[in-house]
Amino acid sequence: MKFRLLAPFALLVSLSICLLLWFGVRLANDEQRRVQEDLRSLQLSRLTEVEKRLQEGMARIGIRVKRDLESFATPVDEWARQMARKNRFIRQVFVLDTDQRFIFPSPTAELMEREQDALLRTRSIWNSGIEFGRSDESSRLGTETEGWHTWFWDTGLQFLFWQIQENQDVLCVELDRVAVFAELIAALPATDSLDGRLGDELFVLWNERQREIYRWGDNRELIGEAYVSLPLAPPLTSWEVALYLGDKDVEGSYGKSVRFNFISGFLLLGLGVGFVGVYIYREYLRELREASTRLTFVNQVSHELKTPLTNIRLYSELLEGQLDAENERARHSLGVIQGECRRLSRLIKNVLSFGRQSRGVVRLKRVLINVDDVVESVMEGFLPSLTAIGIQPQLNRGIGTLCMIDRDLLEQILGNLIANVEKYAADGETLVITTCLDRAFVVIEVADGGSGIPRDRVESVFEPFYRLSNRVSDGVAGTGIGLTIARDLARSHGGDLRVLPSETGARFELSLSVEEGASVE
Repeated sequence: MKFRLLAPFALLVSLSICLLLWFGVRLANDEQRRVQEDLRSLQLSRLTEVEKRLQEGMARIGIRVKRDLESFATPVDEWARQMARKNRFIRQVFVLDTDQRFIFPSPTAELMEREQDALLRTRSIWNSGIEFGRSDESSRLGTETEGWHTWFWDTGLQFLFWQIQENQDVLCVELDRVAVFAELIAALPATDSLDGRLGDELFVLWNERQREIYRWGDNRELIGEAYVSLPLAPPLTSWEVALYLGDKDVEGSYGKSVRFNFISGFLLLGLGVGFVGVYIYREYLRELREASTRLTFVNQVSHELKTPLTNIRLYSELLEGQLDAENERARHSLGVIQGECRRLSRLIKNVLSFGRQSRGVVRLKRVLINVDDVVESVMEGFLPSLTAIGIQPQLNRGIGTLCMIDRDLLEQILGNLIANVEKYAADGETLVITTCLDRAFVVIEVADGGSGIPRDRVESVFEPFYRLSNRVSDGVAGTGIGLTIARDLARSHGGDLRVLPSETGARFELSLSVEEGASVE
């Protein structure tokens, strides 16, 4: 296969495979992102379950505290101190009146050391001006009758549970941080718990200072960032729970697996396209070899035909000289034989020229010739057949100099052009051939009075095996390669063959280059 055909074919197959691979990679990346999002959503839902456990733990603590607050009684100081001793979650009880002033522990009474420490720890709450349960616009807690309040002191997050009594007094309970932590940790899985969903994984509960509160799962050192993390809702605000993966990147492995599957599929598809392309290429080469074999066979047969055809022409000419002038019938028959020999000779020349053109083998044999004499000689060869169909050929000589031209090539081109007039323009009754010398080109115009060539088919007539009409009823014989060969030969001689605009009939302009310095007077 020629490079000009092989290169586009290889480019087409390569582009097809590259486009398939690009499309596959793009789909794989999209699928990988979707898988990653799904995995992250799955892990966030697991962290949400952890948060639910922690909130349920806080709710249980609140229920136990509220149950003890139902026993509220006077004297307040004795009841409050008893609650701190009885309930492990209660560290200190505060009782406020309707004006949010302390009833217990009273600032004016003698206080125990633990009660003084409690006032010190909670001082930021009271100084903030918070009013539990009030409905005025300045209240930040709304009209609830109970709830949680958190603040930071020393070691971290502290918890306060408050409740509005029927007499509008406010009971505030400072929770024991250690007891709260113990209850919350009890609500979480054991430290060595692994559900095996993703292999090696580690859950960590972080406090507001990014210090580890509790961990469960894979017992290893933390490396890198958390795969997913979830900040907790009040009252555990500023805490978060995070999930860490092991050395195996689960998201990457899932994504790479999907990506590998997609790319593999499209790679196989691309290989299939490549295989089909190679198969078509091999079939093309096979058909090309067969065509070359057929062409070689035709060329060989044509060469073999030239010898007997030459002998037929030779002996017919000898026989013509031996016939009596009165034997018109025999001379007519002999003229038919000679005419058919010339036609067959042109066909053989065309076939051989077509074969040489197909192989790119065209060698010029330039000699000094009188172009006008050569044109006249070719016309005389067609004179009997043209006269028989009513065409009177006319030659307008316009060169008058010797030119370095390939004589055989010129005769073959003119023979094909005049043969077309003989076949297709018999009803026009005219054939005018005009010659001239235009700078470094010999220009020959062949015009007939036939039906002409439609404008939309001007270039088509130069295509191999193309004929304006293929109907058998037209009575026109031919191979459809005459004009193709004529144009190729003209271009190989540095010129061209083209159709000129014409109101009637067809006009062909043949131009052949003349070697520089080869034109003489």
